Amino acid sequence: QTSGTVDSTKFECTSEARIKWWKSRSVLGRYVGFLMGLLVNCEAHWKRFDQLFEALGAFARCGYHESIYLIRCGLILRLLDIFLGDAGNIPPSALDGPRTTERARARRFLMGDKFSNPNFTPLMALLDLLVRSTIVFDKSDGHANFLFPPGLSPDALAVARTEDRWRILPRRDADHLTANKALQLMMEQGPSVAASVKG
Repeated sequence: QTSGTVDSTKFECTSEARIKWWKSRSVLGRYVGFLMGLLVNCEAHWKRFDQLFEALGAFARCGYHESIYLIRCGLILRLLDIFLGDAGNIPPSALDGPRTTERARARRFLMGDKFSNPNFTPLMALLDLLVRSTIVFDKSDGHANFLFPPGLSPDALAVARTEDRWRILPRRDADHLTANKALQLMMEQGPSVAASVKG
């Protein structure tokens, strides 16, 4: 069990800067960048956008470093913006990428209709994996706790023990995660439950 407060004297905690994924020249980086670009205003395609989250999830499940790469691309805030909508209070300037101005200009597309709701399960599963790849600092008390839900992913825990260091979730991501208590409670119950509650 990995829940509880982290002994910061035992491990070196590191936090890394954002990646300008839209400038990547590698084949893999361009592929991820293409998927990231599709997230902008993807709400208009809510009936099928679960496939986009599944594709990003497949990349994240390739390993720990792939998950960290997606975090550094700013994917967590993108997912929160899509899931929470205007209630998330995420400013367009916080969303990394060359097309962030589209969010500022465009009217947010309302998802769902009287017959069906969007499938958020792949989105929440991806968010769960990314968050559990790092340690989240709760800005209310300044302590590092395993949140959403308690425990690092097996890959993250193995790397942390091998390298003797923990990776910290970027502060912007952590602030928006810890500020939304409803989201915290939902994620503690698991991605599928959170998705069904939202729907």
